[in-house]
Amino acid sequence: MNGNKRQEQSKNMVIRSYKPGDEVQLVKFLNLCFGKWGTIRKWHALYLRYPTFRNDDVFITEKNGEIIGHESLHFRDLAIYRDCKLLTVSLHDAAVHPHCRGRGIHNKLMEIMLQAAKLKGAGLVFCWYLRGTGLHAHSKKIGFIEIKQLPAYMKVLRPEKVLRSGLLDFLHKNQKLMNELQDVDYNLCFRFGKSQFSIAELLSKADKKPVKSHKKVAIIFDESSVSLLAKFRNMDKRQRLQQLILLVLLRKAKVKFSSFRAFLALARKAVAIIGTI
Repeated sequence: MNGNKRQEQSKNMVIRSYKPGDEVQLVKFLNLCFGKWGTIRKWHALYLRYPTFRNDDVFITEKNGEIIGHESLHFRDLAIYRDCKLLTVSLHDAAVHPHCRGRGIHNKLMEIMLQAAKLKGAGLVFCWYLRGTGLHAHSKKIGFIEIKQLPAYMKVLRPEKVLRSGLLDFLHKNQKLMNELQDVDYNLCFRFGKSQFSIAELLSKADKKPVKSHKKVAIIFDESSVSLLAKFRNMDKRQRLQQLILLVLLRKAKVKFSSFRAFLALARKAVAIIGTI
């Protein structure tokens, strides 16, 4: 399917290619979905300056002129033997607006992208969706095969950044949890060392009025708990609850209340919040 407008998905919804000038809106959208994805400079480096970049390798879903979905194709040759090469493609930056998830938007985007990759001669397609996500489940359903890799190791260099980005990613991919946290009537914040940020900040609720200090709840992490949270997205619900309980029992994560009213405020919401994790 060529052309700038690829296909109508439903009334007022289209899938189209990138066009010059989209960068500002795209970067704003990716930062909304991923939290601190990056800048226009990063977008230019990953896209416009990519050796095989073409405008129609970027797929944008719009509704009423607003971007609600995005993913891209990155083509490269895989050298098999001497002059024998195989054209491959990898899928990058799959994102759906937090308010539009669960409606099959990415599934339709994936169908159109794979069709386009096949028409351009790609023999293999790669993706790196996190286990336990809807994207991972759908990719397995339509025939993607998991490739066993050698063990990979990591070391946390900036724990406060890992904590912030991990929480942002988890929140924006869990609509039920976001809904529960939207109307909290106390100041819930996370702290690691001297770094601190609030739920209102993570949810980009800039218009939310400041909460009185006597209803402040602080969740304080140490370095070992941050390392565990870095793997949180790949756990199932039972494992997450087990690890959270263990963190509290071992005093790796502490909860501090500024007042008894703050304790009661969290207690009222605790069951509903834990049920969405």
